[in-house]
Amino acid sequence: MQEALETRASNDRPPPIVSEAAAIWVPPKAGIFKVNFSVFVIDLGQTYGIGVVIRNELGVFMVGLSKKMDATWANQGTQAAGLYGMSEAIIISQQQGFDEIIIEGDLPNVLKIFKESRDVTSSMGLRVIDIANELRKFRSYEVAIVSRQGNRVATRLA
Repeated sequence: MQEALETRASNDRPPPIVSEAAAIWVPPKAGIFKVNFSVFVIDLGQTYGIGVVIRNELGVFMVGLSKKMDATWANQGTQAAGLYGMSEAIIISQQQGFDEIIIEGDLPNVLKIFKESRDVTSSMGLRVIDIANELRKFRSYEVAIVSRQGNRVATRLA
């Protein structure tokens, strides 16, 4: 049900985002790791939690992250928090040496900003550029939107 993405983007634009949301977790192809991330609002938007889960093609848990965001990021709103969560998911993937990933998030508005951001002078625009540059370091990658139900484990960690 999920459409594939362009796996490499030009240097001046972030990669396109798939708009289809999977309702359940779907395993990746052999040799590819699925990286699910979620951001959850805590304390009426004053604090956010980040959850990241990385699994292989068999659905075996490889590594995870559960982290509260400091007030600096929390005060910038859900979209900035989501971009920060995506960045954390990419960093942990790199640290673990995974070079082929599918990164899925359940934050369609955040991923829409990632896809459409052209304002490189804003703080979010700069974050989008940073994320796109980090993604280009992988041998292959896809970015996708997944439903909250399809992202349950990452959401629980958040």
